[in-house]
Amino acid sequence: MHPLHVKLKLKTFDILVQNESSPDEPYIWVVRFRVDGTSLNPLKPEECFVHVGSVSGRHGNLGPDSDDEESSEAPLLIPAEIGEWDTTIDAGSLFPQVIPSCAIATLVLAFEEDMSTSTDAMEDARKQFVHRLRDLLNERLRDAVRAIGNGDEIDVNELTTLPVDALKNIIKTVVVDGITRNLLITIFSGIPLLAFFADGDDFVGWRVAGPYTIPELIGYPGSEIPFELKFNNGEDDESGYYLIKGSVSTDFRKHVQLAAWQTLQGDYTVLGRGANVDKFFRKKFTKATGTWKNFSKIGEGVFKSGPAAAITLDKKEAFYFGLGMDDKCWWAYSDNEGNDMDVAWKQIPVGSFLSGFAAAAKLNGDKIYLFGRGLDKKIWWAYSTDNAKTWQGWWPIGNGVFTSAPAACCSADGKLVHVFGRGNDNAVWRASSYDGGATWVDVWTPIPNGKLASQPAVVCNATGKKIWLFGRGLDKKMWYAFSDNEGKTWRGWWPFASGTFISGPAVCASPDGNQINIFGVGENMNVYHNQSNDGGTTFNSDWTRLDKISTFY
Repeated sequence: MHPLHVKLKLKTFDILVQNESSPDEPYIWVVRFRVDGTSLNPLKPEECFVHVGSVSGRHGNLGPDSDDEESSEAPLLIPAEIGEWDTTIDAGSLFPQVIPSCAIATLVLAFEEDMSTSTDAMEDARKQFVHRLRDLLNERLRDAVRAIGNGDEIDVNELTTLPVDALKNIIKTVVVDGITRNLLITIFSGIPLLAFFADGDDFVGWRVAGPYTIPELIGYPGSEIPFELKFNNGEDDESGYYLIKGSVSTDFRKHVQLAAWQTLQGDYTVLGRGANVDKFFRKKFTKATGTWKNFSKIGEGVFKSGPAAAITLDKKEAFYFGLGMDDKCWWAYSDNEGNDMDVAWKQIPVGSFLSGFAAAAKLNGDKIYLFGRGLDKKIWWAYSTDNAKTWQGWWPIGNGVFTSAPAACCSADGKLVHVFGRGNDNAVWRASSYDGGATWVDVWTPIPNGKLASQPAVVCNATGKKIWLFGRGLDKKMWYAFSDNEGKTWRGWWPFASGTFISGPAVCASPDGNQINIFGVGENMNVYHNQSNDGGTTFNSDWTRLDKISTFY
């Protein structure tokens, strides 16, 4: 997985309840934690450690400069050198099962600045605190990793049962259990200049932002995750009450994406981008045997986006597409449903893009449609009539701008084409063509009611008149809507009964639309599957996990 750049910001410090009768002079310590592929190795517990850092030097004065000044009613700005943390979560060479456990967190302790007459004394206390906390975190982390193997050496083949939740909660557990008043008393009691015990209200409290794991960071529907830290641990009868507001954001701006297709025989395949190598993998279900094959790699291409896929049902030709590291579209081709790859991978030299792609194909393979979100955020399209060897396009579809990769489907004869994208309002917008893309109508028309946190996914029946539209809602659940008149009117949205996800859905369907298969990446970064056998009227109540080993994003 590409290194994930993360910014955690403590923005404002608000005095909600004044401490005692004099103006507050808030003083905070900020301690930062990171666990990732540079410090976590489940095969060598003794080498595991937590990255721990803390801003050096004086941390206040966040409030007025003296007790004689009036405190402001507006929130106090936390200086960037104290509150802003730019870091990188690097999966390194971690096994796929461990990647969801990579995390960052920040601990903030709040004091009254007049608890000490010496800045040097407070700085000495901070250094002692961070040193002892680092030792405690490392001890707990190594114990947890050893527990995975029950005290024995872990064999790489046994990592299929790695309980990632045990690692995910290391930071939070240690902070909750270890940062207690007793730990602070141990440190402060050795520093005479500190008046920690003279007034209990001088220590306002501690709070933790996080831990934020990779799935949370890349799956959050907004551009940044907001948080609030409340401090009111002073004396019961006369305590200050403070509030810190902040946020976490990353440079990851592409929705987690899978792809899927289905054959006339009822076999179906799901594709995803492997979190440990950034390559595409496929997993096939064979109806005749009722079994899944293991995930297998599709060539050596490395991608910024998830995959897109289309299959020509008559000829069983499979086409795969992805956003390369050069922001170009790359494609792969198979003439036997992807069992063997004739091409993997080649660049389409024209066009640069922000997101992944959508693809659709005529039943007989005479025409392949390809759609992408350009650098101007518009949806562009191209087509090929010679198995992707050459392409005509790209052309923009209208003037709409979008925040996701597109979704697309077409009728068996290739004449009726539907394209969808998520707009700036989080709604889904549609355009259609009745002549194979020569002209476009309803450009762009919104689908009523639904708001998505992902790119949409779509399938239609062989005539293109019945359309099923899917997406991840703001609640992380999968939702779907339906049209039986070529998209002119819609019914829905309806949520799935269970499951929460970091990805948008991938869907495929039988030509008559009776069987619909939907896939998504869960919050553990594993792939899950659901199915309808009655044209989307009902879906399974539970999702089935396809693999306990592989992780995707």
